[in-house]
Amino acid sequence: MTKLSQPISILLFIVAIFLSSTVDAQDKYDLTIRATDKDSAFVTAIALQNKFSSRAACVDYVNKLPSILQSKGYVTASLDSLHYDSVSARAVIFFGEAYHWAEINTDQVDPSLLTAVDWRAKNFPGKPMDFSQVQTWQEKILNYLENNGHPFAKVYLDSVQIGENNQVSAVLKVEEGPVYKIDSVRVYGNAKISNNFLQRYLDISDGTIYSKQKLQIISRKIAELGYVEEEKPSDISMVPTGSVLNLYLRPRRSSQLNLLFGFLPNSDQVSGKKLLITGEGNLNLKNALGAGETIGFSYQKLQVRSQRLNLLYQHPYIFNSPVGFDFAFDMYRGDSVYLNVNLQVGASFVLSSTQAGKFTSIANGINTDDVLETHQLPDAADVSSFSIGIDDNINSTDYNRNPRRGSQFYISTIVGTKKIKKNDQILALEDPSDPSFDFETLYDTVKLKTYQLKIKAMLAKYFPLGKQGTIKAALNAAILQSANIFKNELFQIGGFKLLRGFDEESQYLSYFTKFILLLLAGRRLGSKQ
Repeated sequence: MTKLSQPISILLFIVAIFLSSTVDAQDKYDLTIRATDKDSAFVTAIALQNKFSSRAACVDYVNKLPSILQSKGYVTASLDSLHYDSVSARAVIFFGEAYHWAEINTDQVDPSLLTAVDWRAKNFPGKPMDFSQVQTWQEKILNYLENNGHPFAKVYLDSVQIGENNQVSAVLKVEEGPVYKIDSVRVYGNAKISNNFLQRYLDISDGTIYSKQKLQIISRKIAELGYVEEEKPSDISMVPTGSVLNLYLRPRRSSQLNLLFGFLPNSDQVSGKKLLITGEGNLNLKNALGAGETIGFSYQKLQVRSQRLNLLYQHPYIFNSPVGFDFAFDMYRGDSVYLNVNLQVGASFVLSSTQAGKFTSIANGINTDDVLETHQLPDAADVSSFSIGIDDNINSTDYNRNPRRGSQFYISTIVGTKKIKKNDQILALEDPSDPSFDFETLYDTVKLKTYQLKIKAMLAKYFPLGKQGTIKAALNAAILQSANIFKNELFQIGGFKLLRGFDEESQYLSYFTKFILLLLAGRRLGSKQ
């Protein structure tokens, strides 16, 4: 043996010993099974587990043995005796006969009900008689009936018979009971909120069919409103002809008024002022009129000669319809060079998606000194546009206001046309050093009428951490497409809310992608634990 092969042989021997010890460590507790009514060949053929990593794993498996055997058709199986020691366990089992389904007759059940629950008769004939499978189907039928007006429905097997070769047949019986409706919704307490709004929001209108599923999520949906809370859980008053839903609500403070002022060194040498006063004011009123509406006002002055004004009004369920009204006004003056005015009017639908029609008008002032010097159009332009937008918002989190698990997805697509108006100030310019230059020619390379496409998307995933913590992973992205893109059309990001580490709204981008990973602690007041 060479000097090289000898160490390799030793290494392989050590690896073999390690693998052997690993296998032994994984399967170090044995289970011996003996049948009182079957031979050892039967026990081997039925393929029950007999090796475990620990005594605890073996105990857990033995406790499940009766249900495991019943799923194989041995419905009369029982554990006669059991003994544990430090290295193994011994079990004595009575198996009994194996039973199989011949059929489950459904002739007496409404065919539309079987179709609704996707009943599959072929799942039973010739299959082991597994009562857990039957129970699953019974619960599925019962849940469907309870969510479709039958709170007192019954589902059971009748006329169970055992034929030749232990073939079992039975008849599926369904007693639907009377149809119940929610006749009315009553609100108790001093909460100022419209009954019509609650009926639309909870999707439980007067006369709607009784649904157990809708009733079970009432507490969660009320908590997500933010401006009301439950004094005690809702309940149902059952009467012979129907039922009444009782809600016990009280108001909760949710409206906000924030004012923030500050001082910064003034970089504008023309003004002669050493300090710049900056500030931000926000007013957010929730349910001030009792109809679930939102009224918003925001003013910001965070940069030199730059200001932003936002107005918002959202009113759900206009005229007690599923359609809501959205209004938003945004005005931004950028460094006294241009003025953006954005007016948005839309209709929102209470679905998994929101559709909105949007009209955008942007008017701009122009810095003519730069145009005279460079003979080039400024970064900002007089742009007006008309766009149609469609939003889709999917939320599968456990709690909308402050989730701990689940995911969120939002996408907004805005498509429209825009027109670039030739600025009268630019057309009237004359360059003393070049009187023959026609400033109107600056627009020759610019498409005055073109398309505009904006897409914004957000994807977030929440992971619970301990009893109160949450890890949030989120991805935000946006893109702007057009034949000509000017500065006053770009996305503005930066600052505490949009991009930390940069000045507020200081970054002008036609597209961006942002990934964040946050550790959140605690829950907001009124949230569900």
